[in-house]
Amino acid sequence: MVDEDSVPPGTTVLNARVVHTIKFDSEGNPFFKSRLVIQGNSDPEKDRVVNEDPFILWSSVRLLIVLGISLSFKIWSRDAKQAFVQSDLHLGREVYVRLPKEPPLLSLMGMPNKGLLQAIKHLYGLPESPRYWW
Repeated sequence: MVDEDSVPPGTTVLNARVVHTIKFDSEGNPFFKSRLVIQGNSDPEKDRVVNEDPFILWSSVRLLIVLGISLSFKIWSRDAKQAFVQSDLHLGREVYVRLPKEPPLLSLMGMPNKGLLQAIKHLYGLPESPRYWW
């Protein structure tokens, strides 16, 4: 935790928020999931970092599905859990995150209600994260 006044001028400081969703397990039972999202849309450096998503186009996905069905291939998909924080690479720049003021989140983490955290990994919401996870 870093005091906001001690961060050098010009250093990237971004807000974060918690997104709550309802998901369903394989049996159809609902469960709650929360994700900390960095608000990278307000990143002043976003035009200077590599930010292309290296993901396949939807038209290519449709073509692969049609080919798979016509050739009788078995088709499945997969999701990587907590994908961005699994990157072996650290951020190549200094980024600090201002956590949301939701008391349950901060108290669960044992943190005071003010201050910044330094991001050292490619977190969800940073413009360059998809490229480095890939």
